[in-house]
Amino acid sequence: MEGALKTIDQAYENAKIGKRTTKHSDDGRTIYTVDIGHRIGYVGGREGNQRHKPMARRVQLVLEGNRVITAFPL
Repeated sequence: MEGALKTIDQAYENAKIGKRTTKHSDDGRTIYTVDIGHRIGYVGGREGNQRHKPMARRVQLVLEGNRVITAFPL
């Protein structure tokens, strides 16, 4: 859990300064995709299983204002 929170914090900081980040808005929420620059885990879920759980290097953050709604590896 500690490692996950550190990764989310790093992604949030990078998103705020625009470092290796793409940004778009949807229904009042801001969605950032942040390239962390190293392996942070594996892609899970249905897509990950279909692709045999590939390595994840990016984090998608969904924010409302400055509040994190969700964060997950890509």
